[in-house]
Amino acid sequence: MKKLIAILAALAVMAGLVACGANRAAKTEESTSEISAPEVPYLNINSEPFVVTGADGLETGGLTAYICSATEKYQFEAQGEKTEWSIYVFDEKNDKSISDFLQNETPMLKGDGILDIEEGQYIYIFCGSALNDVDPAEVKLSVTYADVPEFPYLVINSEPVVITAKSAFEEAGVTAYICSETAEYQFDADDDDDTVWKVYVLEEKFEDANRYLSQAQTPVLIGDGVIEIKEGNYIYIECSSNAFTADAPSEAEYEINYAAPLSGNYGDSVSQRAGATVIEEDDEVEITVYWSSSAAETTHWEMECKKEGDRLTYTDCEKSDITFSEDGSETAKVIYEDGEGYFTVKDGKLYWDGAAEEDCKTCIFEK
Repeated sequence: MKKLIAILAALAVMAGLVACGANRAAKTEESTSEISAPEVPYLNINSEPFVVTGADGLETGGLTAYICSATEKYQFEAQGEKTEWSIYVFDEKNDKSISDFLQNETPMLKGDGILDIEEGQYIYIFCGSALNDVDPAEVKLSVTYADVPEFPYLVINSEPVVITAKSAFEEAGVTAYICSETAEYQFDADDDDDTVWKVYVLEEKFEDANRYLSQAQTPVLIGDGVIEIKEGNYIYIECSSNAFTADAPSEAEYEINYAAPLSGNYGDSVSQRAGATVIEEDDEVEITVYWSSSAAETTHWEMECKKEGDRLTYTDCEKSDITFSEDGSETAKVIYEDGEGYFTVKDGKLYWDGAAEEDCKTCIFEK
């Protein structure tokens, strides 16, 4: 009788353990199914590879997600042992839970390989390793361009792009980029007066040798200035200190940054004949106003302004009359060098109501 009671007690304990295990399994399945897909950053690859680690997906069930920012062939290469990587590519964002996603979707690639991925497609990378005896940070998947583009991407974030005369010298005087974001870009040359920088912006790649660029194309900017460049445009920057004209490069530098709020090219909405180029740097604003009297004659005003509330005041305006000859040369005649006045900034427009000339008080410059 005692033996029977003992057997019954043991069976009861086992039944309880089974029920407990079932409850735990149910809770685990429930918690896994509730894990949502991770937020999706851009997949940006430049000269350095993009690296995914096992630790990146620990909080999202092993899955990390990205959006492709450039149509390219991408090479996936696993690093480390005991690692199984699955790569999924979709045209639309995944709204499934992690568990549903892994059970119902088929990876486009498992492990190492090359994939054609188009701009705007979603990439989901799953790390399926048992990481109990491996440091997750040491489990890595590198993603690089399979065919490295000839031109690097022009990517400006918190840091500007700086081009040196030395880098241009090594590329036969021309450096090339592809714009990765439509924006207004500000170009600033250093104080090396002996080096001239020219910027060409093309919708298609220039196939001829760099030395013929200036013969076939017209620069949109020489020296300092602001240009709106569209995503996908090709940017060619020519440095006068180059392999064809010099034995060695100078120390000159050319900096590209996002244009400040006031920076840009403006047109006079009143006369339709005047324009202005504005370069804003901290509390100083350089303004050049030009008024074309005819195809052969134009007037320039150049001034450095100080920000004073909603005004840009100046005391050093130089006015010049410029005449163009038939051979393309120009002659400048300085009218004065110490003009005083101010612009008023209102709703993104510049009102030249403090100009030295009475006629210019009607100018309203708009981007």
